[in-house]
Amino acid sequence: MSSISAGSNQQINFNTQFPNCPSCVNVTVNSNGGIYNVCSTGQLNITANNNGQVTMQQSSVCPKLVNITATGNANVYNVCVTQELNILAATGNNIISFQTQQSSICPKIANISLKGNARVYNICASDQLTVQSASGNNIISMEYKQLSLCPKVVNILNGGGNTVFYVCATQAINAQLSGIATLYYKGPLNYTSLTGLASINQWV
Repeated sequence: MSSISAGSNQQINFNTQFPNCPSCVNVTVNSNGGIYNVCSTGQLNITANNNGQVTMQQSSVCPKLVNITATGNANVYNVCVTQELNILAATGNNIISFQTQQSSICPKIANISLKGNARVYNICASDQLTVQSASGNNIISMEYKQLSLCPKVVNILNGGGNTVFYVCATQAINAQLSGIATLYYKGPLNYTSLTGLASINQWV
């Protein structure tokens, strides 16, 4: 497993250390550090803290597995993955966005857990998108400026706080919402549970 890190305002071009995309790599940024042109063919683990920023390479070559942990106003851009995506974002205004030019490249499975004020844009999946939990002022959007590929199933297991969801599915959408969470949906609703002032609306 290869590793690279940046901190204290460092800005590093991933390609200078890894001219060829490694199969597995750990990327860590913090304290306003940034690493750009990140790529991997197998597994990519990203840990971004305290205003750190990671930008993946705009490419059709994407890793099979991507694990993202973002805290303290960290940003991860141009996410690209083919098999499985796991996102954990907490504390701060974190932004995680997918490649807008490669919307046809989506993981089969995506799992998301959010706290604080996280924004997840352009998220897509071919089989299943699962939101394990979302609390705070979060946004999870499967469309941002353009329509993403819709998975077969979307499961929102615990959507609370002031979270806003924009999701689509081809077979089933299941959602448990609380607080003042809002779901905008495209596709067949299968199961819903609402408490508090949570609401569901068609996404038009």
